[in-house]
Amino acid sequence: NHDPADIPVMPNISGNTYRLELGCAGRFCCLETGIKFQVTRPVTIEYELDSWSKYIDTLQLQKSGVLGPLFNIKTPVEPNIVSAVYLPHYLCLKELSGDLSWIKCAHFKDGNLSVETPTQVLPFHVILENPSFSSLGVFFWNLIPKAAAKYIPIHGKVHLYFKKAGRQCVEYKIHLYLLPAFAPVDKDFLQEKTSNGFVKIDKPPRTKTIYTKKRYIVKGPKNAHVQPTGLDVQCVSPLESYTDITMDAAVKLIDLSLVQEGGKDRIWGCRMSRGEVEELSAQVPKCAKPKGVLVRHSGSKQQFVDKYREALIKWVSLVDPILDSLVAQELLTDEAYDNIRSKTTTQEKMRELFRISRGWGMSDKGKLYDALKKHNGPLIQHLKEA
Repeated sequence: NHDPADIPVMPNISGNTYRLELGCAGRFCCLETGIKFQVTRPVTIEYELDSWSKYIDTLQLQKSGVLGPLFNIKTPVEPNIVSAVYLPHYLCLKELSGDLSWIKCAHFKDGNLSVETPTQVLPFHVILENPSFSSLGVFFWNLIPKAAAKYIPIHGKVHLYFKKAGRQCVEYKIHLYLLPAFAPVDKDFLQEKTSNGFVKIDKPPRTKTIYTKKRYIVKGPKNAHVQPTGLDVQCVSPLESYTDITMDAAVKLIDLSLVQEGGKDRIWGCRMSRGEVEELSAQVPKCAKPKGVLVRHSGSKQQFVDKYREALIKWVSLVDPILDSLVAQELLTDEAYDNIRSKTTTQEKMRELFRISRGWGMSDKGKLYDALKKHNGPLIQHLKEA
């Protein structure tokens, strides 16, 4: 999506801070995140990737939703140097028609939200002229038309990560993420994947148009274990959900695809030959163990749940089906169920579930283990084999 009028610039990245050294007047595009700055003279701009989840209560109260990354931009020392900022958005405009006035810029300062109207909405960015800076991102205001509110069309991408698994490295494991196209992948996430023995698979990432609130079915090689089989695209915390695909290392061809639930046509697909798989396998440290996870497992369900508490909080991806199972067995009250589900992230939900289950006995923790195994089987199996 590069515009010939843009001057591409690679940022200096330190932790979560992106530093752009802009050496002249012009319009610069950050090659890492897609944000653009129109500047009138040389300037250095710093920004961080912010989290929408901090403001989720405000967004829900205003019946609003996320349409792009959130950038915490530091104001340059000299005023009026930045004449416009181009904020990337996720929307696929060709699938929308009519009034686009519901597309706005959220401006958070000192925890307070102000709503700004962009000067122009482009296919991949919105323009905000003469901006003031703090945390800025594209979102929809509560005036969104009913026709667009239910299923919002967005540009999508797929990221894939590969590792060897099993006691003798006899299995391959792939994590598949379905993301909005401009969703940033931060350094901490990549470091965590690397430390857990994963390498990134280099395949064309772009999907056909995908829609919020629709479900997409992940299909893998024959006899592969795919969990969960369905994914929703997440705009607030895009990297929280993924599908785990586990297969025998003797597989000769890995064919992956995404299909909209109820449909037949692929919205994305890729194929990996045996040679490609062997090249990837050679890059992976031999059966790397996740940090902080004990390598011996106990035969006791209760001891397993207690021993791997930290890992379960960190890596369980499907929480709601576990809660449904525990409510059905009357281990959770309706109040506890609602309290856990009100949490924003899967980690917060799991942490609250473990707090509530702290006083449970052996039998009840055994039922918790069974629910974890049923809905997050690949993770439980990996911890048992690690």
